Amino acid sequence: MFTILRFVWCIFGMYRVICKWVRCMNQEKIGKFIALLRKEKGLTQEKLEEALYINKQTISRYERGEDLPRIENLVALADFFEVTTDYILFGRHREKEEKKSQDKQ
Repeated sequence: MFTILRFVWCIFGMYRVICKWVRCMNQEKIGKFIALLRKEKGLTQEKLEEALYINKQTISRYERGEDLPRIENLVALADFFEVTTDYILFGRHREKEEKKSQDKQ
């Protein structure tokens, strides 16, 4: 019985950590970056759908901040727009920040 309780407590702890991490990511901000990248390339949601085979309604939900991209869609978006997944998730380029930190040293 004790082992089962420890297992349940462990799962609950992992669930809390994952929920905290997801709440830190701002879905609206991520959606705005996806929309910005799409518009910079002069694409409609329909054209992006054709290029990536991601449903137009799904792209729309991402851009409105109603949903987060699944991992495979996030990678596909990053590859298509030639940015890092960090840029889409956090609004920054990892390489630029690494260069800034190196310049400070």
